[in-house]
Amino acid sequence: MKGFITIVTFSLLTKYVTTMESLGESGACRQDYLTIRDTCTVSQMQRGKPEDFWSVLACLQNPPGDTQLSKECDSLLWEVKLNMTSQEGFLMKASKMCTDEINELRMCETDRISPAHFVSCLVQNKHATRNPGCRLFLDRIESLIFSDFRLVGNFTHACKEDVKKFQCGRTGSLQNQPHSQGLTMACLEERVEELETSCKNEIFQLAELQGERIDYDVPLFDSCQEEINKFCSGLAPNQQGLVYDCLMNNKLSPGMSEKCSKHITRRQRLTSLDYKVSVSLAAKCDADIKKHKCSESKSADDVLQLSHIIVCLEDAIFNGAQIAGECMASLDEHKHQLLQDLSISPEIIKYCQTDLNTHCQQQDNAHKLHCLMNVTLNHDLKLEENCQKALEDFIRETEDDLDWRADPALEDACAEVVFSVCDPKNHKDRVMDCLMENLSSESEAMTGECRQVLMQIHYFMAREVIVDKKLYHECAKDASQLCGAGKNWHKTSTFQPEARLVFPCLVRNMYHIEDDKEDKEDENDDEDGDYVLSKDCEHQVERVLRQRARSVLLKPELERACRDFLHMHCASHIRPGEEMKCLQDNYDVLPGECKSQVSKDIQVQINSYYLHPNWIKGCEAELNTHCAGFHDRKDARGALGCLFKAAMDYPFGSVNGINKKCAAVLEGIQVLEMKDFKFSHDLRKACKPSVKKFCVNEKTTYGVVSCLVHTIIDDIVNDKDAKIAKECITQLDLELQMKHSNLKLDPVLTDACKDELTITCAGQQGLDAVECLKKIKHADLSEKCAKVLLQEEEEEAINNQVDIVLMRNCKKEIQQHCSHSNNSQIITCLAEFANEIDFDQKCMKTLKNRITQHSFDFRLNTNLARACRMDVKKYCSKVIQDENGFNEGKIIYCLKEIYTQNVNLLTKGCSRELMTEVKQESLAQVDPRLESLCPKMIGKCKRILSNGDRKQSLEACLYHHLEQGDVPDGQECSMVLAVHAESQNRDIASDVDLYNACSLDLAKFCRDVVHGDGKKFACLVAVTKEKNFALEPNCEKIIEDRVEMYKVALKIHPVQEPWEVYKSIMESEDRNSILSVAFFILAIIFIFGLCFGRVTKRVNRDVKNK
Repeated sequence: MKGFITIVTFSLLTKYVTTMESLGESGACRQDYLTIRDTCTVSQMQRGKPEDFWSVLACLQNPPGDTQLSKECDSLLWEVKLNMTSQEGFLMKASKMCTDEINELRMCETDRISPAHFVSCLVQNKHATRNPGCRLFLDRIESLIFSDFRLVGNFTHACKEDVKKFQCGRTGSLQNQPHSQGLTMACLEERVEELETSCKNEIFQLAELQGERIDYDVPLFDSCQEEINKFCSGLAPNQQGLVYDCLMNNKLSPGMSEKCSKHITRRQRLTSLDYKVSVSLAAKCDADIKKHKCSESKSADDVLQLSHIIVCLEDAIFNGAQIAGECMASLDEHKHQLLQDLSISPEIIKYCQTDLNTHCQQQDNAHKLHCLMNVTLNHDLKLEENCQKALEDFIRETEDDLDWRADPALEDACAEVVFSVCDPKNHKDRVMDCLMENLSSESEAMTGECRQVLMQIHYFMAREVIVDKKLYHECAKDASQLCGAGKNWHKTSTFQPEARLVFPCLVRNMYHIEDDKEDKEDENDDEDGDYVLSKDCEHQVERVLRQRARSVLLKPELERACRDFLHMHCASHIRPGEEMKCLQDNYDVLPGECKSQVSKDIQVQINSYYLHPNWIKGCEAELNTHCAGFHDRKDARGALGCLFKAAMDYPFGSVNGINKKCAAVLEGIQVLEMKDFKFSHDLRKACKPSVKKFCVNEKTTYGVVSCLVHTIIDDIVNDKDAKIAKECITQLDLELQMKHSNLKLDPVLTDACKDELTITCAGQQGLDAVECLKKIKHADLSEKCAKVLLQEEEEEAINNQVDIVLMRNCKKEIQQHCSHSNNSQIITCLAEFANEIDFDQKCMKTLKNRITQHSFDFRLNTNLARACRMDVKKYCSKVIQDENGFNEGKIIYCLKEIYTQNVNLLTKGCSRELMTEVKQESLAQVDPRLESLCPKMIGKCKRILSNGDRKQSLEACLYHHLEQGDVPDGQECSMVLAVHAESQNRDIASDVDLYNACSLDLAKFCRDVVHGDGKKFACLVAVTKEKNFALEPNCEKIIEDRVEMYKVALKIHPVQEPWEVYKSIMESEDRNSILSVAFFILAIIFIFGLCFGRVTKRVNRDVKNK
């Protein structure tokens, strides 16, 4: 019987491998056989007998110890066994040897159609046979067939070519079990994506079947016996399907062997490709998958990836659907597994293996995801294009709900921060919000590792890879109305690149961001008027912007446009916010698209002060001290404006001044605003129509402000109707105050006067440097500097509140005397009270400086320029110099000369303003014409005063020398002194020495005399001629001196003779009107005489002769 069986078996084998040479000496198995031949057991190699095929096969199939056959040999043996088991001969011989058992026990009748199924069935039931011959036959062939052939019969045929192609045939046994296809299947599962479709489908079907019983997955079950006993012993026998979940959840636990972990990973990869491989997930989520039609787009033959199911159900949750709790828990477990081990994601392994080997070889599986994310953030590194897409898809699927505990790298890095400042018991959304807020605010609790991981997550959120569900939930309607966002535009499952444009659109409409092109500006204006973002949406947009403000990397459009510039010029700026500051500092030299994106970002930041954590941190104390109301309401624009005002009222370094950090923050914001008109939100809002009409070519805030101010000055001086709207003028005043409060905010002046600031004003900073420039003689200034400086002083003259030094030094006096004065009249008002005993000396010094500066150019006295516009044109056209430079007091001197010659020549308004100017000149340090034409005489008097009577004024000394005829500078100097004296004679208050000496006598004798035109002085002179009255000695003496001096002055500069009056009338443009009026008056008198005769009383001739 034994010999018969051997012959039968061998005869069947020889149909495929007929000699020992075909196995033991073949190329595939020769080396394997030679290696193990001497160690084969006696039962395998019958000693003393020639080596037959059966002996060789038995030896190869059961190698001793831990010896492993080569893949090539193992695959050949698998093919031999498959072909052998499938032959009809096997069926006939088995039926003959086991006829009685088949008939009596009716074993395997249903499997007789397939030889392999039939023989496999007999082998599995050999314990039931009583026939020794049948049992011996079945024992003999048991090692030649696959015991699970009935289970995997279709698989062996569908995958035959793939097994051969990838050399996955495996014949070895596991745990003394009959030979199965488990190892072969496991080998193919490792390459499942490369298999033919028919084989792939069989693999998935078998994997789904294995999911019901873990022992069906023989390699895993055999390798994980210890782990099953250790981690999963509490599961009931009918819960075998849950053993997979148990093992997967403990894959990274201590005590998990490498061989078991390897098979668990294989199983997880299959689950990623076909969610039904996880029987527990498929069962728990079946109803929800059907309800939300998550498999609707797939054909019946297609498998559904786990990621598709996760995304579909997550979108349903986002839209308010209720998902079964056990389904949600299962989804969370699988997402956690995906994040724990990147190797179970087939797309990542397929497309990112090179990048993983290059950049992340030292990282464990739990941290490889964030390693790839970090590479994306690095300017110097770049992932392959397919890998980048696979990474984004993976993140979009797994990080969708931002569960900090699901991401092991995030949990490891941020657990300390969570337990420190965020309650870990809170919902995962609230914990992530807390972490992001602490990241954006640079919280002290934030660690470096947590910051890095959060930045990686935020980077992909900014690029819409991770959907910010709070933002899009609150802004769904706004996105549809303003940005044309379609239905479900936020959905991960239907993600389109256009979705990345929605958030910039919301920002643009919230802050009215302007593009560089005018037509776009107009379009934005129209949009702004039609629709306003809802408050809930505004809050979410602000939150996102606040969180993204810390890094350029979180601003995708800007980072993409400026990547090259950042790499070349900002590589060393690595701290939070430094890259953005680098771009802002280099704004003027940025390339086109980069500049456009930076412009938009600056507009957003300036429009919402609270978006920048460093700004808030630097000025927190000042916000609470000076701007608490705005701060409490989170009124960004109001708070910023309040801080600007506080910086001007309480500058750094002064009593109660703002701190250094806040001063630096505000200065930085103001410098930014000056760079581009679009950055000054309030000015743009108030003045945009005026800018379009009068200053369309100006792009910088400085240029716009200067242009508009020039327009206002032109309207005032020329008595034109105001072209600029009141709200624009109000905002211009604020802009000018800020500009004049800090030299750094005046780039044009800084550039024009850089030589003067460096040499003459070296060591002076800020406003002190500007004051230094104003004191420099105009002849010593460059033409460019003089022109710009004149413009600065014009701005201060038209609105004295812009003169920050004056407003600070004279704050008390202004509040006491001039609180209701017009902005252009504050200096005039202060001059009225300057002679009071308690007048603040610091204010007096500043006031004298301003009056001295204004005396150099009549344009710096707006009221005088307006009142005397026609007079200047009529009498002083020859002395008008180039309007871009200072005229060194020539025009004012010309007007005074005309006025002193004949008071009636100037218009009344001009005369009145001129006398105000003359009166204020008493406070000036020196008259510019005197300084220019009388340098020797002034120098002489200064020496005399320094050595002698210091109570005598410089002016008195000059008059004394004029009276004595001691004028070394010549006739021009004498003429100027004469005109100066005569103009003072018109208003006694302008002669300080005289006024101070005679104040009592003026009150005593001339109280009722009308002020002006020299009447007060004439009153005092008349008193000196009365014997019954006497002036104070000092007054009497100075009156005598002035009378003598005026006599000299009149000789030098006599008043006009009658013929000169006639000449002036005839040369006047209004001579026709003047003559007509004169002739009309004479005609009236003549007619009156004709009608009424003599006016006097008629008397007799006798009386008359008498």
